[in-house]
Amino acid sequence: MKKFNRRKRKAILKKGSGLKVLQNIKRAKLPYYIDHNAQGTTVIIETPIFKQMFTDGSVPRRELWFISQVKAEVMRRHAEGLFFYEPLTNYKPNFFKFKKPNTDFFTNVVELDINAAYWHTLFFTGAISKELFDKGFKVSKMARLCAVGTLGKQTFTYYFDGNKLHKEAQKVSPMREFWKTIVNSADNVINEVFMQLDSVLFYWVDAIFINENEAPRAVELFRQLGYEVKAKPLEYILFTGDTYIVQEANKPEPKLFTLPKTQQHFLNYFKKQF
Repeated sequence: MKKFNRRKRKAILKKGSGLKVLQNIKRAKLPYYIDHNAQGTTVIIETPIFKQMFTDGSVPRRELWFISQVKAEVMRRHAEGLFFYEPLTNYKPNFFKFKKPNTDFFTNVVELDINAAYWHTLFFTGAISKELFDKGFKVSKMARLCAVGTLGKQTFTYYFDGNKLHKEAQKVSPMREFWKTIVNSADNVINEVFMQLDSVLFYWVDAIFINENEAPRAVELFRQLGYEVKAKPLEYILFTGDTYIVQEANKPEPKLFTLPKTQQHFLNYFKKQF
């Protein structure tokens, strides 16, 4: 099976759904690559004249340089011994924690979101400079998330030769173990605050839901750990047994937070966020 050289010519990058592109080229039996990871799906097509890449990634093209810069700096600073980390033997962050409430309907509640939780945690490790840390607030939130997520990226690649689809070797970021420590550290921060509060209902990734009277104490606890939070006023929270229904003020539809049946189900959800 002779494959085309996907690096031979500079690609024309286009924004769009890779799946829709596949539907259009399938009948032509053109060879293509599919790269899939938590950041999106990229389809690479090559003809004798040109090569095109279609991606459904959510980071603006003008900010892709930032993701590359973060990864390069983390790897360089690690090689220079500017930060260290111990690989986790048991990587099992909670990501969420529910408290079983005594009632099922709550008013006078707020949602506290940690500002750029993973970006701050990355900086606290010494993996990026203050200059790059500050630069992170000049790009979109999605660019920051992807910059951190790329450190732990796993890419699944498939090649279609015109007749048959072949699975290629999986690519894993050399900094994946470090990425795990970032995720685990951020989770430990919110869990530590969670355990010190009386009126907290639950937390989900980097957001905690609490009675508004205890919110100032939660804000101070986060601040002592080096994190700032922003408060979102809520109209109510309804608990249905395995789901918290959260109605944010001035929003047409509520948000649903359902307790996953297994930790693996949540891990699968979480990976999609990066």
